[in-house]
Amino acid sequence: SPTIQQIQGAGHRSPLEGDWVRGVEGVVTAVDADTRRGGFWMQQVGGPETELDARSAGIYIHQPAPEVVPGDVVRVDGGVRENGFGSDLTVTRLVAGRVDPIASGASLPAAVIIGAEGRLPPAQVIDDDGMQRFEPCCDGIDFYESLEGMRVRVNRPLVVGGTSRYGEIAVVPDGGEHAGPRSPRGGIVLGPGDANPERILLQERLTPDPPSVGVGALLAAPVSGVLDYSFGNFKLLVENWPADSGSPEAVSERTTLPPTALSVASYNVLNLDPGDGPEAFARLAGTIVEGLGSPDLLGLQEVQDDTGPTDDGITAAGRTLDLLAEAIVAAGGPRYGFRQIDPEDNADGGQPGGNIRVAWLFRTDRLRWLDRGTAGATDSVDVRTTPAGGVELTLSPGRIAADHPAFAGDPVRGWEGGRKCLAGEAIFQGRRLFLINCHLKSKRGDDGLFGGVQPPVFGSETQRTAQVSEIGGIVERVLTADPDAAIVVLGDMNEHDFRPPMQLLAGNRLENLTLRLPTAERYSYNYQGNSQLLDHILVSPALAARTEGARIAHLNADLPDDQRASDHDPVLAWFVLD
Repeated sequence: SPTIQQIQGAGHRSPLEGDWVRGVEGVVTAVDADTRRGGFWMQQVGGPETELDARSAGIYIHQPAPEVVPGDVVRVDGGVRENGFGSDLTVTRLVAGRVDPIASGASLPAAVIIGAEGRLPPAQVIDDDGMQRFEPCCDGIDFYESLEGMRVRVNRPLVVGGTSRYGEIAVVPDGGEHAGPRSPRGGIVLGPGDANPERILLQERLTPDPPSVGVGALLAAPVSGVLDYSFGNFKLLVENWPADSGSPEAVSERTTLPPTALSVASYNVLNLDPGDGPEAFARLAGTIVEGLGSPDLLGLQEVQDDTGPTDDGITAAGRTLDLLAEAIVAAGGPRYGFRQIDPEDNADGGQPGGNIRVAWLFRTDRLRWLDRGTAGATDSVDVRTTPAGGVELTLSPGRIAADHPAFAGDPVRGWEGGRKCLAGEAIFQGRRLFLINCHLKSKRGDDGLFGGVQPPVFGSETQRTAQVSEIGGIVERVLTADPDAAIVVLGDMNEHDFRPPMQLLAGNRLENLTLRLPTAERYSYNYQGNSQLLDHILVSPALAARTEGARIAHLNADLPDDQRASDHDPVLAWFVLD
């Protein structure tokens, strides 16, 4: 009759994997509310053999329709299994052949405190040895594995990732005392070599209806529950949600732009389509008018067609963009025109039927778009010299390398067809602007930070690298013909500034203006509590020398899902061209 700790072992897989064990005793700590799985958690009576034992004293028992309640003491016969999906870690469990009751009404084991009053999680390293050594003291992935299936508690949980549509809230213990680097709102910022393993995901699997809270909120009471693992992350399944402490007072994000300056912004508008309804358009328009100060140029990403995810063959997005332009006027903003190119049906990735694309909005009262040619979905823009010795694009607007495998897809390399960059030209105060709006390949398919492959493999970087090579080629040809050309490359790059694709793009004589910001403010997106930078504005030397300001307007990323206009923060820069 092995103990639960002997089954769990000091590692990510059980030393008894595949064995049939008998008479394993424990007290039931929680019953799985997910009836598709069927089972319960139990913990070794008396808890771990030592306070800092690396072996977990809790385990999941798979048993359809279990007839147990928390506090029951049971004896289990079953097979030791490791269950996992893809490159995720596995979860040690017993597939019960027999569950015998011993007693009922027992006190639940005391929860292990994650934090300064108990076990302090590593604050920087998830894994640094390819999982060759099991080091709960130093590696975050091993730290949480040593608590798998056990009751744990987080004192003074500070929210670093707002309530998601999956019912998850990311927190750090002790009011964030040992977490960092911190953002001005109280989040923690992802950086090179620091993926912030001190983050803890609270999940609603045992208790539904979590409070709607944003980054910086301090929950009113400690949270306790069972530590589980699913979808690439360890998660604390909360027993009882504390009362909503509310998010901290919102920081004003109003922007007033200099009237003589050229202002340019990038904004991912989260699969915008008419089906989102007037409230969604009004909320988005408010962030553009108030939060961004109605910039002269606005590069949008994730614009869907006029029927949204309905897969009906429609690819036009004129109504989507018209509704946004009208909402901006209704919010007190100026009239915007727009330019975009309809994709081929279901050829550009994103939500099936939505025909996602990028688009340019421009203020018709301050800027003139230069239309040249009539480009279709598969026509690619190029650079040419003019009879007067200048330089221009062959199409405006036009797509960059529309037929290149990096954008069109390549089954041999496992590349999906995706959003094509949209290039064009405009005139502001007599100055020609070269504009490139991007939405690069997503990170979907990459190994998770807490996955079974360490270090994680970010396979999608290969396609993004090929994409930025094509973008950089256009930039280089323009600058070769005119070193003083004013070029703006912006968008949701789906990439961090310190990773190779962004470094390669900046190497094409471009400056990433987001890097002028303090490190703590370099984030435009929050994923599972990691505030991170995915949206960028890069400019050529002529504009870099004339940059008057740059900022990321933190309008969305710090908020819970039900309160924000998008899941991305817009990025803004302005220039004096005199």
